[in-house]
Amino acid sequence: MFDLRVCLAVLAHGAAVLFIASTAPIPLHAEEAEESETNRVESAAEPGIVLPPVVVSARKRPENLRDVPLSVTVSGGDSLGPGKRYNTFDIIQATPNSVEVSQGSLASPQISIRGIGGLGAIGGLDKQEGVGVFLDEVFIARPTGYPTFLFDVAQTEVVRGSQAVLYGKNTIGGAINLTTRKPGDDLAVDGLGGLGSQGRREVQAGADIPVVPGRLSARAFAAFSRQDDFIDNEFDGTSLGEQENFGGRFTVLAKPTGDTRLTLALDYSRDRGEGFVFGPVDEALDFQVSFDQEPDEERDIAGASVRLEHAFDDVALTSITAFRGYDYEIFLDGDFTPTSSFTQGEAQEQRQFTQELRASLAFGDRADFTLGGFYMREDFEGTQFFDLAAVSEDQLSRNSLDQQNHTASVFAEATVYLTEILDVTAGLRYTHERKDSAAEVESPSGTFLFGPPASASSDLTFNNVSPELTVSLRPTDNTLGYFRVSRGYKGGGMTQFLGSGTANTYDPETTWSFELGTKALLLDDRLSFEAAAFYVDWQDQQVLQFVGPGIGRKVTNAGASTSHGFEIATTARLTPEFGLSLGYGYLDASFDSFVDPVTGEDFSDNDVPFAPRHSANVAARYTTPLVAGITLTAGADYAFKSSYDFLADNDFEQEPTHLLDAWLTLERGPFSASVWAKNLLDEAYLAGYFQSSGVDLGSPARGRTLGGQVSVSF
Repeated sequence: MFDLRVCLAVLAHGAAVLFIASTAPIPLHAEEAEESETNRVESAAEPGIVLPPVVVSARKRPENLRDVPLSVTVSGGDSLGPGKRYNTFDIIQATPNSVEVSQGSLASPQISIRGIGGLGAIGGLDKQEGVGVFLDEVFIARPTGYPTFLFDVAQTEVVRGSQAVLYGKNTIGGAINLTTRKPGDDLAVDGLGGLGSQGRREVQAGADIPVVPGRLSARAFAAFSRQDDFIDNEFDGTSLGEQENFGGRFTVLAKPTGDTRLTLALDYSRDRGEGFVFGPVDEALDFQVSFDQEPDEERDIAGASVRLEHAFDDVALTSITAFRGYDYEIFLDGDFTPTSSFTQGEAQEQRQFTQELRASLAFGDRADFTLGGFYMREDFEGTQFFDLAAVSEDQLSRNSLDQQNHTASVFAEATVYLTEILDVTAGLRYTHERKDSAAEVESPSGTFLFGPPASASSDLTFNNVSPELTVSLRPTDNTLGYFRVSRGYKGGGMTQFLGSGTANTYDPETTWSFELGTKALLLDDRLSFEAAAFYVDWQDQQVLQFVGPGIGRKVTNAGASTSHGFEIATTARLTPEFGLSLGYGYLDASFDSFVDPVTGEDFSDNDVPFAPRHSANVAARYTTPLVAGITLTAGADYAFKSSYDFLADNDFEQEPTHLLDAWLTLERGPFSASVWAKNLLDEAYLAGYFQSSGVDLGSPARGRTLGGQVSVSF
């Protein structure tokens, strides 16, 4: 349970000093903020030996990272791309106290920040995650809709800690912001081609096209990648694990006036592969399984958005309208053995519409206000299949879930500048959710492996008020200190599990998150330092419980947890050529009370799944001119995660992992050539885990892969 004394003790232990900086007006557009900040920084110290400004939109407006009273990890520039940070797993690896587990499938990525996340694959069809993913500020409602690769993404931001006001929906652990490249005002072309081990092939091409100079421009981008098998199937001598992806994006940017912007974006991606390849853990870590049925996984994602921005003298208006959706299907060996006993599969179809409106008002140097509203409608149909291997696909036993979800929120946030160095930000978000759900169990084959035929429905309504308060102190332009408290919220719902013949519904879960942090820019702007201590009280936690033999299970609110720890990060420009970033996180996340009402097992004091006690990351970059106009750039990313558990019973854990990626690039004019290595140490670890009939089953992650590529940009 929540204990204020414990909270204050933890925060006091992690506190350094309460610092903070200036209150200059913020431009409407990010590039304007970056240009202004660049000029300020370069006038403060010797050019070329300072840290460049990092502009983020973690608070839905462009700000310098060091001025934001939040814990944010940013990846951008030469850190992103093939062979580097290329998917959400890579950016999570570079983030302290954060874990992503893919389960070896496109459908079930599971992200946990500071120990707070969702149920992932084991949660059934109603997957409600605790870390929100946003593509150009558009919320992606389900993990199956997350992008496979960071195609044409300019910057990523991992916002750690419960978010209450500006995000609101399913961000009790944090949020991930993916920002794509926007059309430039000048004609430009970029392309890339690459080859690598395990049959890797990569082709990308993009172009910026000025239609009306200064007023209307467009960007078109397309990419194709393929990676061959890497897991030996001992059953028939074949291999498994291939993946193929095609993606494209088309963006139009119109500037009818200097104060108005209209951005239209269309995107599509197509994935084909062999996901969810599980076998006994010891064999999986040797990249071996034994299947009599080859997995087949397919997914198509599409989206469209319209963003309208207009700035008056003291008011900035933003409207974001978006449609997104996906189709997904997988069939695979149902018993994960060479015995032809069972087959299983899953199919999903999801469509969503979202609308967000925001108004930001500035009252000189006295106060800033943000008012807004958000609406989402989601239509979802999902079916899981499980039956004897001899049964034809149309006769498989199945359970299904049809949902129509409506979410409406209004929010307000105000920042009052009490003095030149002290400001207070307070906000409130009201959320109303309605979920109409219908679940059904069928068995055309008559085997009744999901139980006897049954159906149930529910019409659930949830209401929540989430406050947030931040106190910031800025004694100098280069120092910041803050205290922040927020209440996170994740809605309840209904699963397709009908083992008892009644609807399996569960309640919302909430968090109270407390954070004390400091940021500073030191040594003539050559070194940045930040630290944060946090305490999270996680109530009415949604958990999975097994209620019978075989596949009998349900989701309920059976646990409460606390998470506390701290994070430290620093970035230094040691010389004009060499930069270094370091990060460390300590996390203690455990169940306060969790007793399984069916088995009587007491999981209280057990570690929360996906919560490594220690995490660390190092990023190094070196750039130097050689001869004949050639520039050499070398980079390396190292990430360490200590062991963590996969399930609440703590019976099996992921061993500590050491992942090292490195690359080397030679550049001359518009041309460049690179070589890279992913998982250079050839670390063997699991992408996913579950237990079946007392056997530990795991899905292996890829080992070492090497590659090279050539690119052009002019």
